[in-house]
Amino acid sequence: MKICKKKVLVLSLGVLVFALASVSLFSSISLSATGPVIYNSDNLIYNPTFELSEFGANPDGWLKGGYGTNSASHELVNEDGRKSVKVTISNYVDGDAKWYFSPITVEPGKQYRFSVRYKTNVTPFATVVFDMADGTQKCLGLPSIRQKYFDCSYHEYSDTFIAPAGSVKASVYFFIKQDGWLQANRYSLREYAPAGFERSLLTITFDDGHEVNVNTALPIMNEYGIKSTQFFATTFIEDKPQSVLDGVLAFSQSGHEIGSHSVSHPLLTATNSLDYELEHSRHYLEELAEQPVTSFASPFGDYDYSVISAIEDYYVLHRSVDEGYNTKDNLNIHALRVQNVLSTTSAQQITEWVNQAQSDNTWLILVYHRVTDSPGFFDTPVGLFEQHVQTIIDSGITVKTLSDAYSEICYQL
Repeated sequence: MKICKKKVLVLSLGVLVFALASVSLFSSISLSATGPVIYNSDNLIYNPTFELSEFGANPDGWLKGGYGTNSASHELVNEDGRKSVKVTISNYVDGDAKWYFSPITVEPGKQYRFSVRYKTNVTPFATVVFDMADGTQKCLGLPSIRQKYFDCSYHEYSDTFIAPAGSVKASVYFFIKQDGWLQANRYSLREYAPAGFERSLLTITFDDGHEVNVNTALPIMNEYGIKSTQFFATTFIEDKPQSVLDGVLAFSQSGHEIGSHSVSHPLLTATNSLDYELEHSRHYLEELAEQPVTSFASPFGDYDYSVISAIEDYYVLHRSVDEGYNTKDNLNIHALRVQNVLSTTSAQQITEWVNQAQSDNTWLILVYHRVTDSPGFFDTPVGLFEQHVQTIIDSGITVKTLSDAYSEICYQL
């Protein structure tokens, strides 16, 4: 694998604009050049400056939220001439607390960027909640916030998402789920057009290292001439019969990339042996497969700042389970985005994901687990997997391993 010599700076630039002088004709109140912005056509959020409604204490277009067993309070704070919303949790057992804006109309297939300025003394989270045409809701967790210090100073969070098929409206919940407080302002939701690479790419990855895949998935991929990245948790390999080791070697010797998925498949944010989980699994797999192991996938998609910092010491790439596409302007090689494949994922869904990547020239990464005729929720039936592969081949998209794909795009950054 070639490793880029230039250092990739992952900058999620949330362009937070308060259009104080130029206001849409659709504004709901009269505004001066220095007055509040209630609505404009750029920022889709109504009342991002938290102006009070005439009849209530809540800012117009904003709602208090939360659930579970805890004591939560919601405040509207004036600080240096700017309003913020604040939540505080005490006596936490479970649940969360948040302010959120009234859902806004979204267009399926269109992409959006959410941004917010915040300060807190705990870890915040962001989730997009879609109102679907059939009356249900669908939630999409945005990538975890990488913040090392909670020093009560303001930080910015910005990330992107695609409105799924069947979505009608959306709001973004920015929340906490432990004892502590979160204060936020400068909420923004804008349409987003990704900056693509020179061409679209697709990477197929597998998690855990299930023995069955050597007899199901491998022959299909070899038949169609495509290579994958196989993430092995070494607890399923070490001290096992030679037949298990031969399964790993079959992937390696067929040109598939071997990646690490830790030793014991723990929650990395809770383990007391983080360095062992990262270092030993890499060392064992490199000796077994006789190839460099430079890619890591965190078990359960669990990571925070400390975990990412440790991963950076041992690996070049970290693949998450955060949903989305990897773009030139939003690439984070320490939390690569994916589309998660389930037992219900149809060939048509694969086609839609591939078409989106080809349309935008982005990097699409798929996450599989077992390919088996007795699938669980995260598994894929053998016949369906072959349909997926045939769909990918028919699309003409270039398929590369994780490391090879990064080797191609890193010089374009």
